[in-house]
Amino acid sequence: MRSQPSFRVLVTTKEIPEGLEEFARGLNLELVSLPFIDFVPLDFKAPDLKPDFTVFQSKRAVRFFLERYKGELGKIYCVGEKTLKELRKFGLEGALPRENSAEGLLKLFKRGNGEVVFIPRSKRGLELLINSLRERNYRVFPIQVYDTKILSYPCKILLENLREVKAILFSSPSTVFGFFSNLKNCKGEGLLEGKVLVCIGKTTREELRKFYGGKTLTAKRPDFFEMLKVLAQSLQ
Repeated sequence: MRSQPSFRVLVTTKEIPEGLEEFARGLNLELVSLPFIDFVPLDFKAPDLKPDFTVFQSKRAVRFFLERYKGELGKIYCVGEKTLKELRKFGLEGALPRENSAEGLLKLFKRGNGEVVFIPRSKRGLELLINSLRERNYRVFPIQVYDTKILSYPCKILLENLREVKAILFSSPSTVFGFFSNLKNCKGEGLLEGKVLVCIGKTTREELRKFYGGKTLTAKRPDFFEMLKVLAQSLQ
């Protein structure tokens, strides 16, 4: 009896977690990597202040900030297990919100009294957490420690890959923007018909809705393995 052919899935970032490809094979999925973003460290100078809190929303913010900054951090909050794991590489611990999002972090902050908050972040990061904390009377200092570079592909490569896959995984708003920037340049929007688009979380889904009005799936937790589970369930 011949085995059923694998369902090919496009991954839009180069940061594929260890074990994901094997996990995908167990679900009869085959991953195809075509990254649309890269990360570039920026020169930065942290404020000459002692923070009461430092908030990390990604493992990249942890790495690019702590490789250079050697000052105090105050109480540390971070979003996601991967961010916490990166933090522990520097011998530090942080508290996780129950909900891995900016909204979840905000639930940890009650009305402030001028406390200082450092937020190392991407140059293209969203402003929700910053603005909300300022409204709650915190002194917030965003520190841009890296930028997200959009990668471009020749149309032949992009369209060939797109024809081969049945689903696309988006792990951040930047992967959405990078993918659709390429797609628009190559006039390949019609190739999305019949494909399953999967988002890692609500923020990524909101970005996707700016470019795509079709049906999308969202992982129950912000995790690559959860994205594949949701995708596999939709194919049953």
